[in-house]
Amino acid sequence: MDSKDIALLFADADAEKIAAGVAAVQADGEAAKSALRASLAHFALAPDDLSAADSLASLRVTLLWLAHWRDEQSFGDLLRLVRQPRFAELMPEKDWLALDLHRIFGSLAAADDLPVFGDLVLDSSLQLVLREQALLAIHFLWLEGRVSEREAVEQYRVLLDQGLDAKDNWQLWMALVVNATVVGGIKLKPQVMNVLDSGRLGDQTSFVRKVVNGLFGAGSHHFRDMLRKEHKGLYEDMPAEVAAMLKPAGDEQDVSMPERGKPVVREAPKVGRNDPCPCGSAKKYKKCCGTGN
Repeated sequence: MDSKDIALLFADADAEKIAAGVAAVQADGEAAKSALRASLAHFALAPDDLSAADSLASLRVTLLWLAHWRDEQSFGDLLRLVRQPRFAELMPEKDWLALDLHRIFGSLAAADDLPVFGDLVLDSSLQLVLREQALLAIHFLWLEGRVSEREAVEQYRVLLDQGLDAKDNWQLWMALVVNATVVGGIKLKPQVMNVLDSGRLGDQTSFVRKVVNGLFGAGSHHFRDMLRKEHKGLYEDMPAEVAAMLKPAGDEQDVSMPERGKPVVREAPKVGRNDPCPCGSAKKYKKCCGTGN
């Protein structure tokens, strides 16, 4: 059974066919793993081959199963692939792979690969979606208990100190600042405020400052709980994961929550009526910006 045969097992969203395909792969696991490793290595060297629809479908299946097996041996080839400019060019914006790449990253990476994701975030030659997914991979590893809170906080400290490229999209800056605030809380407040005071977010500085003040005012633990609630974790229920992979691009609901393909970025932080108002006024939300809500 080669990678094309395996991909054909999952060409149909019918539940019975998915179950049969899962059973077939699991019955011949080692041979399937070897074939899929070879497939990923091929695409890493020849990303132009992904221009064919069946090849892109094969890559999705390949990465899903390798992530399910937590095959750390494949992590190097995945990095080689995503660093190819052609990879991002051929990836539809709302494709399952574009939204789930952080889970695949986190499933294939070892704990000591954490700095690799920091390097990807800082690499201005990469497409925005890849850098966002690398940012999400950091707290994926933390939420999975693969790295400690201290290690995650230190990785965010490095990112804040080194900073993104001056030409980077302000939304990526905001994603970095907000995620660092949620994960690091008061430990990273000096670095977060330094970024805001530097003017690197340009005309959006005032807006992002209000969001960050709201996060610090409400307490990062509220938003950590949100992260944990929405965390999708490792690939374990393969029939359900295959079905999700086969959904047409764009079928996902609008993404505003973490762990669904976008870093933690909201137009306003979600707070209760009795929580401090996100605008930083020190009033309760219901007596300030939440009046009438």
